[in-house]
Amino acid sequence: MDPLDERAELRRTIGSLRDEIVSLKGEPERVNVKPDLEPSGAERASESKLGDGAGQRRRPGATRAKLTVNEEHKLEADASPGSRFKGYSSFLVQDLTFRPHVSDFVRECWRIPNGKTLTAPLPPGAGAMRRRFALSQTNNIFQ
Repeated sequence: MDPLDERAELRRTIGSLRDEIVSLKGEPERVNVKPDLEPSGAERASESKLGDGAGQRRRPGATRAKLTVNEEHKLEADASPGSRFKGYSSFLVQDLTFRPHVSDFVRECWRIPNGKTLTAPLPPGAGAMRRRFALSQTNNIFQ
């Protein structure tokens, strides 16, 4: 006999013995609950999609309302003579701009009586954005 068949037979025997023990103790029998099956394609197609909100496309205006336009460029088309002007069509481009921001911290330096030099400390957070950006990029690489 195949080991898998033997194992299946042993599981069936153990299950029937457990059921017999339960009935001898006078406890209610186990209920065989089958897992919920996902609906078939035909069932999903017949369900209403109006109320659930899933799968609906967002309208382009929702994002546009949240953006602040920094520049506007009007572009001209080479229209042939006799063409009629019908208005404008807008196309948004959202770019990221990285620019250097240089701060010069001029710190006082003092010679103290024991001969050492004392320099004013940097304010908290000096250069923090550069460090945060570098750390975030390092974390993105290793994830």
